[in-house]
Amino acid sequence: MDQLITDLGFALSRFSRFELKLSKVDMNVQVQNAIKELIQSEEAEHLHIEVPELLKANCDANLIKQASLNLISNATTYLT
Repeated sequence: MDQLITDLGFALSRFSRFELKLSKVDMNVQVQNAIKELIQSEEAEHLHIEVPELLKANCDANLIKQASLNLISNATTYLT
């Protein structure tokens, strides 16, 4: 858990130097893309990840992408 907080804090510190670009983001697409990227980069194709229907959010797409990758990556670390 400490590593998750450290990683997320580091990612946020990099983004805090830039202006947020808010837009309507389909969270389903963001999470599915993060899962695909994770599977391609970590030989995690044996994992089956189910994601419930998510809402659209008014947020910075790049920041949400990074947060999604970090959260899913950290979650799968304990499964493999």
